[in-house]
Parts: sequence; C-alpha cells; structure tokens
Amino acid sequence: MSGRSLGRALIGAWVLLSLTACGDDDARSDAGPDGSTDAGAAGTGGNFIPRRDASVVGPDPIRMCDLTDPGGCPAGQTCDVVVRQFAGEQDLTIYAGCVKTTAERAFGDPCDPDFTSTPPYQTPGLTDLVFRDQCGPDLVCGPDPDARGAGSCRVACHLGRAEETPVACAERSEYCTGPGPFQEYCRPTEGCDVVGQTGCKPGQSCFLRPTSRGDGFLGVCFTPAPMTVADGAPCMAYNECRAGSSCMGPLRLPLTSWEDSDYLCRPACDGLSDDGDAGTDDAGVEGACSGALSCSSFTRAGFDFPGVAKPPFGQCE
Repeated sequence: MSGRSLGRALIGAWVLLSLTACGDDDARSDAGPDGSTDAGAAGTGGNFIPRRDASVVGPDPIRMCDLTDPGGCPAGQTCDVVVRQFAGEQDLTIYAGCVKTTAERAFGDPCDPDFTSTPPYQTPGLTDLVFRDQCGPDLVCGPDPDARGAGSCRVACHLGRAEETPVACAERSEYCTGPGPFQEYCRPTEGCDVVGQTGCKPGQSCFLRPTSRGDGFLGVCFTPAPMTVADGAPCMAYNECRAGSSCMGPLRLPLTSWEDSDYLCRPACDGLSDDGDAGTDDAGVEGACSGALSCSSFTRAGFDFPGVAKPPFGQCE
C-alpha cells in the first residue's frame, strides 16, 4: 500500500489513509488524497481503471486531454470525463478525453453517477463503446441522496492521481473525495460535533479529517466500520475508530510530518489543556483523558475547524 502521510498527500500523493465506499461515507479500501475514497460513490458505474496506453489503428477519435487545461482540445471539442470499453477488453476505462462540445448540466442539476446510464457517445471513427459525464466543464456527477437520479453536478477537484494535475477545493470547509481518478468532487463538511456526537444522520458517527491544506480539521459523518479499533491502537481509516475518537497523528508535530506509524485512534477532548491549567480555551471544563494521557490543544498547535459549529478543544495523547 502507498504511504498514508499527509505530507505526501498535500503534494499530490496517492494515499493518506486506506478507505472504502460504504453508503455515504468513507471506510476501508483503496483511497484518495487527503485520505479519501468517497463513500457515496459505490455502485457508480463499474470498476474503472485509469487509461493505459492504447494501441489504436489510425488517429484516436477521442484523444487524451488535461481537465485543467481549457484550451487543450480542438475547436468545437471539450475536455470531459469519459468511460470507454476498448476493443477486446472487458474492463471499463475512465480518462479525460476530447469530445464534441454540447449543452451539459449545470452545478446542482440532478444527474446519475453511473456513467453507463446515459446514451453512448458517438463520433466519426469511433467503434468502442463510450459514455461521457453528464455535467459541464469543471463539474462532475457526484452522489447526492437528496437529488433525483441519486446524484448532482458538483465542483470537480483532482487529487493528483493518474494523469491529473492536483486541484484542491476552493472552500476550506470542503474536501476532495471520490472513488478514483476523474471521479473526485468537492464535498462540504457536515460540521458535526465529534465530542458530543451530534450533527450526523442515524447510523453515522462524527470523525475528524484534515483540511486539504493541512492547516485544520473538518467534522465529517461516516458510517462506523463493522469492527472498530481501540483508542491508542494503529488505524488506517477515518471511521475505524470508536465514536468520539479519530485516526490522527500527534499535535506536537505538523501534519506534513506525520508518518504511517503516527496514526492512532485518539479521543477528542473538551478538557484541560496540556499544561494542566483550565483557561479561556476550554472554559474550565474537566479533562476527559484517561491514564497518563493529557488533552493537547488544537488551537495551541495552530489548527482551526472551518465549518465546525462546536469544535473540540483538543485530543488525548
């Protein structure tokens, strides 16, 4: 498995933590960037693989392009996400290719995350079976349980996997997630309370997740893993810890320095600061850490919580 350190993630590396799709949350499996494979993307049209070097007789009618380069396609064509079944292959391949410019759906419009639910794309010289994303430039169809068709057009982002150039979400309270290359979108944090375990749907728990810039944390709702990891034990997924704890490194180190061995299930706390004095940060609340652990302050470590209505004071370490 690839390393999970946020330092590598923040410079476009493959994996921070190992996650897998589980309803509308992140769990264990192959993962993304600042640690995520989306959750909501299970069952969205097959197991796509990044495009390999194709051997095409004559010019390919759908040439590869860079989604971050609006001028990378000929006149009358747009760089869009496509799913293709190359001749003689059983697997579907997903990549960015130049296709005819047409009217596409706008931000927030309903769509079907299953690319293969739409009519096949056709153009002269194309003999392969091809489908294209339904959403317009800089958008991708992402899971949305409240939308007709189970998805809506969301702002696309890129974690730097495959041939993509890393593109972070503009809002700090959003994070980039998705099941794989070319299927990543910006998802807003639920802003849930990790200490009080409020703000999530039934069956979900609140966990902390780093912002894409690594300068703070988000409160996000995931379905807990079937078997959770005890506090203080190594972890590989955000939802692997028990409710009230999160898979984190020590606050005495910057996120960019966290290594695989640093990730442990660490309880959040609203108690005494790490110097033992109750100050204005914690309003004098009693400490919640057991044994020799102390409540280390997020604020004193230089981190904040964009979009979280009731952030925790610190974590036990």
